Amino acid sequence: MVLLNIENVNYQLNKTTILQNINFKVSAGNSIALLGTNGAGKTTLLRLLLGLIQPTSGMIHLLGKPLTQWPRQAIAQNIAYVPQQHIPHFPFTARQIVEQGCLPKTGFFNSIDQQQQQYIEQVMQQMAITHLQSRTYNTLSGGERQRTLIARALVQQTPIILLDEPTNGLDYGSQIRLLLLLKTIAHEGKTIITITHSPEHTFLFADHVLAMQQGKIIASGSPQKIITSNLIAELYNTQVDDINIGQARFFIPKK
Repeated sequence: MVLLNIENVNYQLNKTTILQNINFKVSAGNSIALLGTNGAGKTTLLRLLLGLIQPTSGMIHLLGKPLTQWPRQAIAQNIAYVPQQHIPHFPFTARQIVEQGCLPKTGFFNSIDQQQQQYIEQVMQQMAITHLQSRTYNTLSGGERQRTLIARALVQQTPIILLDEPTNGLDYGSQIRLLLLLKTIAHEGKTIITITHSPEHTFLFADHVLAMQQGKIIASGSPQKIITSNLIAELYNTQVDDINIGQARFFIPKK
């Protein structure tokens, strides 16, 4: 089932082309990586998919219907978003942050029912953050914050989750655990679209990669197919040798 269909999308800002001729489809259960350097247009693409900005030309369809025809709340009932960083205006606890995932369904003025509370507890357990629920969000470590934000997205119970560089600022171990968690979430039926700078990371969680450069998709396919030393040279202007171990691939800079 196709959840998102992006057709001939272009986006300009102040007469500067940010995205050019973007085409791809997203099916249920896909885990997609948007790979590229800063300024490639990855975050702008996520903002388009969230309906926060509109394409200059082209169309984005959500569940077969133009995204522009979806009310804001209805988009939030279908697409959850995990930002790079979240700075609350109030000293919310981790539990309160996770509970915010209920807002697209309950609104601001309705309470969370018992069934939703039970689901929140289930998700917090899955994310291994139950012991953090009374802690103020701003006192959590980077990895704990990311797991809390992903828990909020899961509580939103949307078929699609978008993540903007979720490993940014995390140590190596936390990065690996988080990416494997995303893979598990996708295997459970969620559709994941994740921004990453790291080619190696795509092998851990993605079944499809869109490599972006200067607002264009220059390569598309499975990590095993398209992540090569030639692509890395084109994307990052860096010469590397590649080492294959099982289904994973590692890259070492050439001297």
